Amino acid sequence: MGKPTQKDVIERTAETQAKRIYLPQEFVSLYNKLCAETGFTLGAHPEFKYRDDNTFSVIVVLTVEKMPEKV
Repeated sequence: MGKPTQKDVIERTAETQAKRIYLPQEFVSLYNKLCAETGFTLGAHPEFKYRDDNTFSVIVVLTVEKMPEKV
């Protein structure tokens, strides 16, 4: 196999970075930073769905929401 092209190096670098393992507290920190920078957050809202067997299922719907203004 010959010398890798620039494209090969970029793709391999992207794959290596994508495999980074984050700790839960790192994820929370990055998520909070993203929310503060963008002014948006994820909101979770339950929906109740009627089923054929006369029961209900609860489905959690995630939406992107504008963060509340600070008072």
